[in-house]
Amino acid sequence: MGIHHIKNGEVIEYTKKKVSKEIEIEEFLEKHIEILDKDIFIIGRQVPTATKTFIDLMGLDVDGNVVIIEIKKGVSERKVVSQILEYGVWAENIQYEEINRIAKEKHLKDFPDLYKKFETNFKTIPEPFNQN
Repeated sequence: MGIHHIKNGEVIEYTKKKVSKEIEIEEFLEKHIEILDKDIFIIGRQVPTATKTFIDLMGLDVDGNVVIIEIKKGVSERKVVSQILEYGVWAENIQYEEINRIAKEKHLKDFPDLYKKFETNFKTIPEPFNQN
């Protein structure tokens, strides 16, 4: 059974595309994050954490909370759970200044700061960022 969508009243099956590396999925999701959720935008890719590990994709949701996306191709090992928990603990207390710094590296090219990008995307600005 495939995945389908409706276009102009016609049911169309999505074509499958094989990927050989996680980076291909990462690149695609960075450009098309609406596949996962329409209320997220990406602020960082391969974001270094305090423990010198790297988050595949980091975003913000409509409420200004950090969203971490870890990509694994194939069956994941148990250690992935601890990796995600580690990322969650790291991101739990991250404040606006650090979030803005991460975003400025590659994802704010048309905006002076994260406040403006957030307001443009969601028509609001959370105070403070990253509450949950």
